[in-house]
Parts: sequence; structure tokens; C-alpha cells
Amino acid sequence: ERTMRNKDSLLKFLLQSNGFDDTERAVGFATNIIKSNTMMKKFYWHGNVISDNDATSGLIDALVRHPNVKKLTLSHALQEADSYDIVKNLFVNRKKFHSINIEGNDIRTQGDSTISDFLATNPHLQKLKLGSNCFSDADAMLFANALRTNNNLEFLDITDNVEITNVGHEELRAALFDYNPSDVGRTILNAVSDSNQTCRIRGMDSSLGCDYELNHQGGYQANKRAKLYSVFYYGNETGTNTQILRTQLPQDEKTMKLVPMILSSVNEMPAGLEETHTERSPLSIVFEMVSG
Repeated sequence: ERTMRNKDSLLKFLLQSNGFDDTERAVGFATNIIKSNTMMKKFYWHGNVISDNDATSGLIDALVRHPNVKKLTLSHALQEADSYDIVKNLFVNRKKFHSINIEGNDIRTQGDSTISDFLATNPHLQKLKLGSNCFSDADAMLFANALRTNNNLEFLDITDNVEITNVGHEELRAALFDYNPSDVGRTILNAVSDSNQTCRIRGMDSSLGCDYELNHQGGYQANKRAKLYSVFYYGNETGTNTQILRTQLPQDEKTMKLVPMILSSVNEMPAGLEETHTERSPLSIVFEMVSG
């Protein structure tokens, strides 16, 4: 341990399935190394089960207080029933993590909203892996609401959370593209702008949405454009685009400035839609919109 302290060159610290005879002592060792290496960027602990909550709390506190650790994995490591009460501290202190992996820890929130509240603040976090835990439909609904105000999270993994049913999956899908061709009560701009444009979700029932609905287009602008194109594609299919433009878009100067952007979004089919949007051409859509 002494040789690993105060080493500015120690940027990554990885401990995986080591088979420690004394795991609590190993956690203390890891905690000391974290505290004494201020340049560390990545900490990885996987498959070493920690049964002492005090040891877990000390480890997480060291990670939260560390000035430079951005990527954190603490997976398949916790078995205590109240481990969530400790893990949630990762999401309380506004630590600027870029990636958090807490898979396989039997986590149950019991309705607590700490993680979703954190996501709703649009933190720097880009990847969050929550697979193989015990998150529920109630958690999925909270995550969905949080995603509507978050444009930094790029990847959320909920794989193998069996308590998230189709109810929760549908809430998450709606957060990514909250639009239904038969829902004429909401405006196009709201349908697209209220949706999350950045986050891909692994573990969600793929039958609930196509790639363009699930942010697989390659970035904020590409995802948004694909969704806007889809709105007018289905509008052209039913012959309602002219009506949509006249009745759903406010008739003011600010909105009129958006019309060229709308026309530009449908002037060419976005990449990735060639197999699902075959019945109507971009020319047909644009012609209907400008001739009405």
C-alpha cells in the first residue's frame, strides 16, 4: 500500500473479482489509495462483495470527496438490504462524475427519488448503469420525468430490472418521444421539444419504439430532426399537415421564423429512416406543406 500512495501517475485503480480473504480490509486499502492519489481519474470495483456498511460508506465518501475521479464502477459488490441508503450519496453532493456503474447490487429505492432528482438537475453525468437491480415502475416514471429536463445524459442502462414492466418502459419511451399521430391536442413543437433528444436507454422493450424514437440517430440535432420529420411524415400520410401548420402553430412572428427550419427538416429523409419511412417521400411532404 505504501508504494501506491502519493503516486500522481496512478490514474486508474481497478479491483475485479480478487477473492480477498478480508474484504473489509481490502476496502480500507482501496479507500486509502483513493485519498492519497489526487490525480486518479477512474475507480473500478467489481465482484468483490462488501458486507460492512461502514466500509462501503467510507469508500463512497472518499470517491465523492476526490477532486478528479470521473468514472466510477461499484458493481456486483453490495448485498446488504439497506445498501441503497449509502449508494445514493453518490447522487447527493453534486459531484461531477461522468460515468457511474452500480449494476448488480440488489438496489431498492423504496420510492426514494434521490437519483431522479439528481438527473433532473442536468448534471455532467453522461452514463448511468443501473442494470441487474430491483428498480421498479415507480422508479422508471421518476427517471422519465427527470429525462425531460436533462440533455447531458447519453446512456442509461436498466437491463434486468424485472420489476420494471411495460408500464415503466412506456413512460421512458414517452420521455424520448412524447408524440402520437392521433393526439391532435398537443402542438408539434411541444411534442418534439418536450422530448429528450440525447439519452439512449438499454434494457427497454424495443417493441415500444423504433430507432428514431429511441435516440439512436447519433446526437441531439440528428435525433430531433428525425422526430420532427416523422411527425410530418405521418401527417402527410393522413393529409393533415396543412391543418397542423395552420391550427397547431401559433400565428406570431417568432413562430413564423421557425417555418424555414421545419421545412428544412423534412426536405431530406434523415439517415436511418429508410426502412421505416417508405410510403411517403420528402418531396411529397414538402409539397403538401407549401401548397396548402
